[in-house]
Formats: sequence, C-alpha cells, structure tokens
Amino acid sequence: MATKITPIDGAALLRLIQSGQTLKQIAADHAVSTITVYRWTRLYDIKTASNKGRKRTDPFTNGVRRSKRKPVKPAVLPKTVVRSAPSAGALAFANPFGL
Repeated sequence: MATKITPIDGAALLRLIQSGQTLKQIAADHAVSTITVYRWTRLYDIKTASNKGRKRTDPFTNGVRRSKRKPVKPAVLPKTVVRSAPSAGALAFANPFGL
C-alpha cells in the first residue's frame, strides 16, 4: 500500500530554494523523489530557475508569429496562358459531320 507524503511548508521550501539548493538536493534531504519536490513548488507557486519559463528568441510582430522557414521558390516559373475563342474554321475541323 502506498504511503501518503505530506508536503513541507511552503515558506520552508522557499527558503531552501532561495538558499541555492537544487530540487534534487531537497528531495534527498526529505527522502522523496525529485518530481515530488517539483510538484510541491507547483503547489505553492514557487518559481525556480528550471520552471521560470523559456526566453523567447523569436518575438512575434503585431501578434503574428514569423515563420522560421524560408519561402519556397519554384525552380521554373509557370508560363502565361492566353486563351481566345476558337475560330469558325477550327470548329468545323473539330466537328467534321457538322453536328
């Protein structure tokens, strides 16, 4: 049967983190796993160096993210197609029975 681990006091945890101890060191001192101490920091809303968030390297402009991909240019540009109405001779040739 699993035993319930009670979290340490939030103020005590904050003091340990501010003193420079890592989550791994705190976990070893309290005989719990590192993920348990991480969950305690989430419980008390304590920010550590590892969960302060990643610094953005690509700030978005006007609320729109810029794509990291370069636009793909086609190797050959498409030819311009000019369409015109068929002439009477072309229609007669296409329909030899006059239908």
